[in-house]
Amino acid sequence: MNILMVHNYYRSASPSGENRSFEDEVALLRRYGHSVQTYTQRSDDAKAASLAAKSSLALRTVWSREDRKALGMLLDSVKPDLVHIQNTFPLISTSILSACEEHGIPVVQSLRNFRLLCVNGQLFRDGQICEKCLKLRVPWWGVVHGSYRNSHTLSAVVATSSILHRRRSSMIDRYVVASRFAMKTFETAGFPMGKFRLKPNFLLDDPGAGDQRFPRALFAGRLTREKGVDLLLEAWRRIPPDKDLKLVFAGDGELRAAVEKAAHLDDRISLLGQIERQELFSQMKQASFLVCPFRSYETFGNVAVEALACGLPVLAPDRGALPEVVASKQEGILFEPDSVSDLARKLMEMTRFATPASTRAARRSYELRFTPLIAYERTMEIYEQLVEGRKADG
Repeated sequence: MNILMVHNYYRSASPSGENRSFEDEVALLRRYGHSVQTYTQRSDDAKAASLAAKSSLALRTVWSREDRKALGMLLDSVKPDLVHIQNTFPLISTSILSACEEHGIPVVQSLRNFRLLCVNGQLFRDGQICEKCLKLRVPWWGVVHGSYRNSHTLSAVVATSSILHRRRSSMIDRYVVASRFAMKTFETAGFPMGKFRLKPNFLLDDPGAGDQRFPRALFAGRLTREKGVDLLLEAWRRIPPDKDLKLVFAGDGELRAAVEKAAHLDDRISLLGQIERQELFSQMKQASFLVCPFRSYETFGNVAVEALACGLPVLAPDRGALPEVVASKQEGILFEPDSVSDLARKLMEMTRFATPASTRAARRSYELRFTPLIAYERTMEIYEQLVEGRKADG
């Protein structure tokens, strides 16, 4: 196949799994011999723009004439079988759908967050789940609360962009989501389920399982409230000091100071900061289990899949998509969301759960569900049904 992949990179200052997913999708298709062209923009360019240029970014988020024209020219040149949109926010916008429609090119769009339903994309506000806009065609509560970057103006821009996208959804032939939870959420919001297809994420390169374990609980991710860092620190204080277990944080974010303070007071806690992916895999291969104390919904949970690939069982909340990743009692344990006491109990339980048997079960789960080959076959199934269906209709 000849495929054109579209993606707006998020800012490099905020490492995003969506950026990696885009690059992995491109690499996977090329690995299997497909021609893949890309059309990308980078949010870093907008941050570096002059003040005068930044004033036009709001309009570009809603409708970008530049990208519509540029993509149209690329479609003339590449003549792809289909266009797969990974992310258009904030610079590309839905304007490119007009170019695809004019050229008669089928469109697939991956939905890796909830931005079409919530201006901050997380269904999370003021430290807790917020679904006030979930069933609204106009996410006006997000504007009222300034849910995007604590700005009413920016929230209004994002809301306008989302409204326009939903009005032009007839131009999108397939939506791809990584979890049943995400699919159900979009269904609740009124999206047409006939267009939705399920395709879990994958790891492009297998890190392999570790064979040397130490009594460590590993947290990997942004050090923020939505990731439950404060919840984890509070639960950790209930772990007996004589318990042979350490807590390791890999990541950075607004709660870094809180983690540093906790580490200063408790030598069982250590902070690695932001580390490279290979170093993260190394940490996963040495830990006893991964802890995901997340307060917000996950549309999938890439870090949990990375852990399973390394043979690392997972402690996760019984919320969002994570119960689909930690799908059996052999792969990990689920705790009651937002519960400090239950998280503390399950941390203790994981010290007994983490055994060679659980390592093998975690690794087996990855091999059966999240390999590149499995993802590729599912991708081709979605693509081929769409392209052949278009040909039949034509």
